[in-house]
Amino acid sequence: MTQTFHPIAFALLAATVLNGCGGGGDEVGSLSFTPPAMGLAVSGTPRLATLSNTGALPIAQLTLAPEGLPAGTTLIHNCPDRLEPQASCRLMLLPGDQPSAAPGDAAARPATVRVSSASAPMAALLVSVITHGSVYQGGFVFAIDDSTPIGGSIGGKVAGLSDLPGQHHWSPALGAAGVGGLDVAGPNSCDGATDGACNTARIVALHGSGTYAAALCTDSTEGGHSDWYLPTLCELGYDLTIAPENFCGTGQQPRLADNIRSNLIDLQSPVGNFDANLRWSSNERAADPDLWALASSTTTQNAFAGGQKVLAERLVRCVRPLTP
Repeated sequence: MTQTFHPIAFALLAATVLNGCGGGGDEVGSLSFTPPAMGLAVSGTPRLATLSNTGALPIAQLTLAPEGLPAGTTLIHNCPDRLEPQASCRLMLLPGDQPSAAPGDAAARPATVRVSSASAPMAALLVSVITHGSVYQGGFVFAIDDSTPIGGSIGGKVAGLSDLPGQHHWSPALGAAGVGGLDVAGPNSCDGATDGACNTARIVALHGSGTYAAALCTDSTEGGHSDWYLPTLCELGYDLTIAPENFCGTGQQPRLADNIRSNLIDLQSPVGNFDANLRWSSNERAADPDLWALASSTTTQNAFAGGQKVLAERLVRCVRPLTP
């Protein structure tokens, strides 16, 4: 494939190695990568990492060796044979059209760029090339933001690898006037249709801790992450039917382009371990927000349904933002 170079990245890579003060002696140096791990989008923006000698002595016979990069992904760098104390050099990764692992592969492992030398312990940069359905940062990737700064990883969102155990209520009690603003056309600080993290924070602020849907996501530490939330109806998917409450559009024109249904369920080989059961969203039903909340089935024709907040029990699948 033809590789397009990001002009800013190319200019940065072409710059002279950043040098610090010299040194001498036989002691061991120290190498480190910034960032230590990097996620790139398939056929996406080239991204930069920095290799630094953080020690007080020069490091000689520097060798960089990529291992396990997917086909089409390439590495270029301006690292010299000898890296002076407090000096750094840059690496640019140019993602190809193949991901590091097949969508849905829960055993996916990142590639590495290993750096060896004559006088410092080995250092390694972890590299993951991501597509929709990739398992990354604790979940299945369903949203990719490739507009983040090139000195870090992509942004986006993942759905948890599985539903939380059991089925749960939407809230422990009825609010005096609902939480407010969580219907798709919410008038308050949250964009009810798209901002599940904001919705979740407001639900928990009203009801406190507990074993209801939003609180369970807030308390989750799945995959070692603590920023899970209850997704919105439009993060969960779209409706295949034309109905008065067709909030989130259709498959051809979803209200939120990066949603779980479009980018996990609708793949040629679906991923995400979803079934036809209903899962809570963080949206109340506008017609009766005190009593009803909205749920979604990501695999059936009639995608959206309501449920009484304190009576109905539904599955819960949490979502989190990627860490760039």
